[in-house]
Amino acid sequence: MPRGKPFEPGNSFGRGRPKGSRNKSTAAALALLGEHAEALMKKCIAEALKGNMIAMRLCIERILPALQEGTIKFKIGPTRTSEEVGQVQDTILKEVSKGRIVPEQGAIVVNILEGKRKVLETTGVEGRLYALESQSGKDSEPDPGRMILLEGDAA
Repeated sequence: MPRGKPFEPGNSFGRGRPKGSRNKSTAAALALLGEHAEALMKKCIAEALKGNMIAMRLCIERILPALQEGTIKFKIGPTRTSEEVGQVQDTILKEVSKGRIVPEQGAIVVNILEGKRKVLETTGVEGRLYALESQSGKDSEPDPGRMILLEGDAA
């Protein structure tokens, strides 16, 4: 029996609580809080206006939710080789230096590209290793799990 799934599919006796339903104590607490929500908000606002920084932060967080980072929009060239990845990284550096991309966003994209470069490098080394092993006669059949072909690579 797999861990975490003790009941067979179709067992009507062990389904448990439906997804999204609240337990009884949480539902009771929410109902009680709902009855006093207006009074609590008024009190919090009054405390914030008196200078209570915690109450002020609570009010501000409700008015202005935390900002989410925007999408990065710019065109990049192809990234099929390590050299092309390096060229795209240079382009991003130029965009950051011109102020078109925020440095934090540029760093995120460069990190993603660095991961791609490592994959390309590893794939290239594996391909060369396989070719050398094939030439020496050590490995007559390729291991399907050994080589990773990327989109656009020839088999």
